[in-house]
Amino acid sequence: MRYREWHATLGKGFYANDADQVEWRDTGPRARPVATIELSRVDRFPLRSPFGYRADALRRITERDSQRFYAMTIAKALSTLAASIPGADPSISVDAFFVLFHADLSLFHVFNLSKNLGWWEMNKEGYALFLKRLGCKITNAERAMFRAMFVGVDDPARVAP
Repeated sequence: MRYREWHATLGKGFYANDADQVEWRDTGPRARPVATIELSRVDRFPLRSPFGYRADALRRITERDSQRFYAMTIAKALSTLAASIPGADPSISVDAFFVLFHADLSLFHVFNLSKNLGWWEMNKEGYALFLKRLGCKITNAERAMFRAMFVGVDDPARVAP
């Protein structure tokens, strides 16, 4: 029996959530949290469009598994923690992201769960830059650079938080 299956036998009202990743940055006297990331590997997209695959994955973490709710709750709590760190910029919040990544790390599909802005596709270099800029204010020049590096933004179909 797997741990999650066993934990479910504890009864109604006992919930456990594994946050896949919390990104931290060492920016002074203490490291501060900058994002929570729920990760899911994509072995291959089905023959139908990747838009449907992503929509299904987002629906799963929103409706079936409640991962979106937990990731956003953790991100809000970490925002409060981050704002309490001396020297931290209180205007920068900790957001929750959902990332579908290809097994060969060639492509990353990123959805900001906190802001619900749609999907971004990034190659490895774009995703590395995205991770490095988490928790930073982004300049207009950096926005343009991001747009050039990202493979694209897709469908307007969004799942409300």
